[in-house]
Amino acid sequence: MALDPGLLHGWPSEPASWAPWHAIHALGNLQAWDSAPALAQLADMENDWLSDHLPHIWADMGREVEPALWMILENTSASAKGRGLAAEGLSNLAEENEAMENKVVHGFEKILQSAKSFDPTLNAYLIHFLREMEAVDEAMDAIDSAFEAGRVDLEIITPEDLDEDDDFYDEEEWEDDEGDEEDDEN
Repeated sequence: MALDPGLLHGWPSEPASWAPWHAIHALGNLQAWDSAPALAQLADMENDWLSDHLPHIWADMGREVEPALWMILENTSASAKGRGLAAEGLSNLAEENEAMENKVVHGFEKILQSAKSFDPTLNAYLIHFLREMEAVDEAMDAIDSAFEAGRVDLEIITPEDLDEDDDFYDEEEWEDDEGDEEDDEN
């Protein structure tokens, strides 16, 4: 039902058009991790509005979905959007799980370091997710080499974007320290 062409291309005002949305959410709730590769097809459909839900749905499937997400991410013939959704699913799986976070960060680093087969759009997504995971410092060597070799789509993210994050965090820390000093004075 999640991939039924008749339902996917229906009119939004028709109740049946919502069946794929409910189906993909049910698959997530049922932890139907074996459906992950098939669901990745949604990323390449015209007028797609379902694929944005996939990373969270995949994360709901539990750790068993991890190998399928790596398979999608590492498939160089898949679209950058589908691969990016798989990367986001992996980063969602890593939330509140340090061992999984380490595995995801190192996996993303490995992809960023590949000079043979790379996709600049995917690399930009990976850097974005590393930034969201607050793992930029840990992966900085791989990130720097990808930027220096021109393997990152600069329309999506630039080195300056990462510098801005550092400035933000430094400023935020300074404001916290300043607030602590005021508390101490009172």
